[in-house]
Order: sequence, then C-alpha cells, then structure tokens
Amino acid sequence: MQKYDSYHNSVSKLVDLLEAVNQPDPNVLATGRVECPPDEDPLDKMKKALEAFQEFLSPEKVGPVAKICGILENAAKCKRDYQIKKRACIRHLRRFDTLEYKTLVENRENFNQAKSAMDLAKHEVKQAKTTEQIERRAVLYQQQVEVFDEQCNKVIKLLEELPGIKTTHSKDLTELTRCSREYHLAMLALFK
Repeated sequence: MQKYDSYHNSVSKLVDLLEAVNQPDPNVLATGRVECPPDEDPLDKMKKALEAFQEFLSPEKVGPVAKICGILENAAKCKRDYQIKKRACIRHLRRFDTLEYKTLVENRENFNQAKSAMDLAKHEVKQAKTTEQIERRAVLYQQQVEVFDEQCNKVIKLLEELPGIKTTHSKDLTELTRCSREYHLAMLALFK
C-alpha cells in the first residue's frame, strides 16, 4: 500500500505541474478550465494592442501589422485548441485521485474496520466462560473472519491493478508528448 500511496503523491504532483505548463495562469485553472476565455489569452491581448497601435502607423506599415494580427488570432485559437487536447491527453492521470485512489482508500478503511471487528470477536471468544458462549462467539468470529477475507481480497485486487494503471498513465504521457509536438509544429507553421 505504501507504493500505491507514493505513486498517488507522484501522480498528483505531476498533474499539477503538467497543468501549470499547459496553462501558466492559475486564475484560469481555478475556473476549472484550461484555456483562456476569448480575448484573454496573451496572444489575443497582443493582437488587440497591435490593432490599437495601427492608428499611429503610416499607411504602408498598416498592412504588415494587420497580417501579424491575423497570425496572432490564429495562434491564439490554435493554442486554445491544443490546451484542450493536451488536457484530454492526461485525463487518466487527472482522474486517478478521484477514481482508483479514492476506491482504494475506501476499501482500505473497510479492511481496517473488518480487521478491528475480527480482532474484537476473537477477544470475545477468549473471554467466554461457558461452552455455549464460546460456541456463539466462535460463530460470530467466523463470520468476521469471512468479512475480513472478503475485504482483504478486494484490497489485494485493487493493489494488483496498479501496474495496469501505470501502463495507462504511461500511454497518456506518450500521447501528451505527441500532442505537444503537434502543437509546436502548428505554431511554427503559423509564424513562418
């Protein structure tokens, strides 16, 4: 279980860092979205600033600046699209905390409760004084052992799923790398 907890901590930190790389503005991330609202992206703001600056330029320089504004508009749209795609690439990593880890924590709590109940039933069998009490408490103890075994098997099954989860997360990171490459190539094509 320590490895699972350690992996959970690593995944949580990794997701926070990947989200910060994908969207450096914590105010945007606080809204639950990864992309800036229209006209709030730094590229959109740069475009607005250049458009406002155009009125101070000579007519022959307005054309190239207008072209740059068009490029910035396309770049901002491309950036928003890829921010959404990159976030989708790490969906399994992002959901690990609320799905697999939460399930493990709940089952671990049930396991600990079953263990405590089994230990209590065992203690009661030892404290029994008559044969009738011993028999009754032994039946209760056996029931608690069965519940404990069931909970133990559930926890073991969840722990055995960790290698598969790690494989899925590795695939997510590979997909994120591919998507990031596509994004940078798309931006390169826009700014050529």
